[in-house]
Amino acid sequence: MTKLCSGLAALFLAATGSIASAQDAPPTFLVEQGNWWISRLGSDSCIAHNRPLPEFNAVPFNAMALQQEVGEQQPLLQAIFWPASFEAGQEFELLVVPSSGKPFQYPVRAESDYHVRGMAPLTEAEFGKLAVSATVTIGGDAAPLSLVIDTRELDEVGVWLDQCAR
Repeated sequence: MTKLCSGLAALFLAATGSIASAQDAPPTFLVEQGNWWISRLGSDSCIAHNRPLPEFNAVPFNAMALQQEVGEQQPLLQAIFWPASFEAGQEFELLVVPSSGKPFQYPVRAESDYHVRGMAPLTEAEFGKLAVSATVTIGGDAAPLSLVIDTRELDEVGVWLDQCAR
């Protein structure tokens, strides 16, 4: 169901520093798909988070996000752990374990002490492994804990991300 950008989403966009002035603002895009929400992130990308807006705004940790640049075919994976989990700038391989399919290593960089971001977009095969799984576990040796993410809606989320990033 498509919804207009809520005040909470606008606050998130403003807080990330990704929203431009009103006259330069990108078109509004906000869609809920199951427990995921997909929105425009500034003028050059779109993002999908695996938790509903009210829940994510209350506790913005233990989450997965997919960020797709405008014009790109595949998204970057991001994982949001607990504070003090990493050292900002740290680079390592995140272990991604789909419930169906083989695990794979995904290179990430810590953007902060709790947020890691992929260094390259997921390949089509990697995204496909996530999309056919009911859950995905994200962790590995460098992560202090593992996150288990519900990915049952990921096929539809991918469609919305593509539409948003056109």
